[in-house]
Amino acid sequence: MTNTFSFDYEKADMIISEKLSVYLYGMGVHLRNTVDKLKELEIPILGIVDKNEEFWGHDWVGITIYPPQKLEDKNTPIIICTRGSFDEI
Repeated sequence: MTNTFSFDYEKADMIISEKLSVYLYGMGVHLRNTVDKLKELEIPILGIVDKNEEFWGHDWVGITIYPPQKLEDKNTPIIICTRGSFDEI
């Protein structure tokens, strides 16, 4: 079975144009650039989600880190900030 990942350009455009609040998933190397760009675009960041429980409840650059269960609301956009773990996410 081949895993695929597709980028939803329509949803990305909607996040930017409507300034929708988002969660970020993953404390990976891409997080800093993503946070910087979202702040530049004035996109509200609701929090960071990560599977590592050592991060939960802590803040990173003023953004609270939550467990994956925080994402129960399926309508809130999630931006994945990692190069792997797509099956898990």
